[in-house]
Amino acid sequence: MSKDDGKSVELEGTIHEVLPGTMFRVKLDNDHLVLAHISGKMRKRFIRLVAGDRVKIEMSPYDTEKARIVYRVDPRNPGGGFRGPKRPPRNMARPGQPKKRAKPNLTPTRKQGGGGPNKKKGTKR
Repeated sequence: MSKDDGKSVELEGTIHEVLPGTMFRVKLDNDHLVLAHISGKMRKRFIRLVAGDRVKIEMSPYDTEKARIVYRVDPRNPGGGFRGPKRPPRNMARPGQPKKRAKPNLTPTRKQGGGGPNKKKGTKR
């Protein structure tokens, strides 16, 4: 069951119970209880789920007892992912402050001589 195959049913529910092994009992809006596990992307991003969280799940039409949790719905921000204006990049000057200058490269090059393996022996510095 891949993302775009069109064979999965997407529903919303509430986490009713937390089970061991990152498994959850999810109560759907139609009062059915299903066994659900976290999707790989949520696992990768360390999304934490607790009892009472609203979640979106994907379920196969062939097995309606099991599901995969694909998204945690934020009750404070039901509209989605908009989090306000972006901050400017760090290298831009802030109002009232001078622009940052690039630091000079102080690493020695071969022409300057750094005392490598071809250094003459017996000479004093």
